[in-house]
Amino acid sequence: MNLSLKQLMLTATFVTSSFSSVTTASISNTRSALFLPEGFSGNIELSSNQLVEDVGEVEGNQFRADLNLKYEKSESASVIGKKFELKTRYNNKENFMFSIPEAYISTHLSKYNIESSFGRFVLPWSHADKNWSFGKLNNRVNFDGFDPGQEGLTGLRAFKQFSNGIKIDMFASFIYVPEMNPNTVIDEDKGTITCKNAWCDAPPAQANVSGTYLPVFYNVEMPNISTIVFNPSYGTRLGFSHEEISIDAFYMKKPENTVSTPLEVGLNGSIVEVDVTPEVYYHEVYGGDIKYDFTKNFALNLTSLFVRPSKTPEVASEVKTWLEMNPKKIQEDYVGGGFEYKDNNMTGAINYIARISEFDKESDPLLQYPRWNQAIHFNIGSHITRKVSVGLDYKFDMLTEDRLTMIRANYQVSPSLMTSLGVNMIGTNEKEESYWDKFVNNDAFYGSLKYLF
Repeated sequence: MNLSLKQLMLTATFVTSSFSSVTTASISNTRSALFLPEGFSGNIELSSNQLVEDVGEVEGNQFRADLNLKYEKSESASVIGKKFELKTRYNNKENFMFSIPEAYISTHLSKYNIESSFGRFVLPWSHADKNWSFGKLNNRVNFDGFDPGQEGLTGLRAFKQFSNGIKIDMFASFIYVPEMNPNTVIDEDKGTITCKNAWCDAPPAQANVSGTYLPVFYNVEMPNISTIVFNPSYGTRLGFSHEEISIDAFYMKKPENTVSTPLEVGLNGSIVEVDVTPEVYYHEVYGGDIKYDFTKNFALNLTSLFVRPSKTPEVASEVKTWLEMNPKKIQEDYVGGGFEYKDNNMTGAINYIARISEFDKESDPLLQYPRWNQAIHFNIGSHITRKVSVGLDYKFDMLTEDRLTMIRANYQVSPSLMTSLGVNMIGTNEKEESYWDKFVNNDAFYGSLKYLF
């Protein structure tokens, strides 16, 4: 049987996070009109990607509605803070996505000068992971690929800084919550896996078998929820800060940000049957950052990120009887740096990242392309007037010639109402294959109306 292995690559996401309730509220100048408690803020945004012909034709890329809520408040000297953040998106294909980037309480143990947090939070341990959206340390919101955002880990964190500048940051968890987006739609009766989101990469509906295309029937064998959820993580960050300089190094062992999907492929008459068995793979993530503040507005940063994946799943599935295709795991090593500028009216940065580990797609067709290889990132945002602001974000991979461009202009109609016009573009080299090839048509030329509260 001559199957196209590349066609049978599969990415699946399983939602295992649940929260009992969400309080709807807000802050700002409109809080009193909405009768919402102090400490809340948020916005509702409606966007149309139909301003230009032939743009926005990809599934779920025409229209969207976003609702974002945030709560942050300190109540007393013994409670440092409470934070809850919810992000949701609904698109024209009736696909509802949600993310809870953070939901935690923080306390201060004054006797030992230790800050502890319990819940879901983003670990600020890696500049490379955040800026380049690798999703190796923290998860990603992943509503779209242009700006995936960060989604926190669930567990317990303790932080202590000594008077001599040494700091210790520790994290531990017994709960694993993988990235929730973008999600796929699984039809068990029809044996199909489809998408309602432009950034979802569904497997093919047909496979090439000895020159003939046959339909593919997917049987997703959902594991016991405990084998997914109850997987521990632990890590620590050590650092030193003195006046303008800060040096940090971290180590983390945790499950990968998404559940892996080994495939077992067989031919049943004129139908290709594929059994998909989700499995949890661990990886070790470590690296460090150095930051030097030349002035209060201008800083230099150096960063590194190293990933060592496990070659076998935490709980292996049963013995296969058909052709088995397991996810291929490779080590990833990145180093980089950049400059940042920030004042009251403008922010800007120039960053560079280089993958120094090997990658050989030709010798192993199951390997997934790296998101970035040797890339530069430039971004700037500025308030031109009190009501008008503009922003530009540009990434360029010098090895593959991949390009991501985001341009946005905002006009503040009133304290609670903003209009925006923006362009998001993906560019690739037609002669080279890369991570961004399958998303090359996800461009956007959009207009939006946002209500802030």
